[in-house]
Amino acid sequence: MQIHAIIEIEEGTLTLTVGRGEGRTHRILKCQRLPLPDLGREPMTAALRSLGGDPLMGAPGVHVVLAERRMQHF
Repeated sequence: MQIHAIIEIEEGTLTLTVGRGEGRTHRILKCQRLPLPDLGREPMTAALRSLGGDPLMGAPGVHVVLAERRMQHF
């Protein structure tokens, strides 16, 4: 069993998704969305701190995705 953690930053929202995979079976364990009004240092730090470390325990690393929703329309 392998734990995966993904943080996605997209248009005013920070989303943490934690899942696990074993063979061909995958399951989402947690999905948490937080408002991110600004990409400045203080709002980003506050959002990441509010997630806490518990959901990330057991994950060998964290994938960070910087997304732009409008790109999907091109």
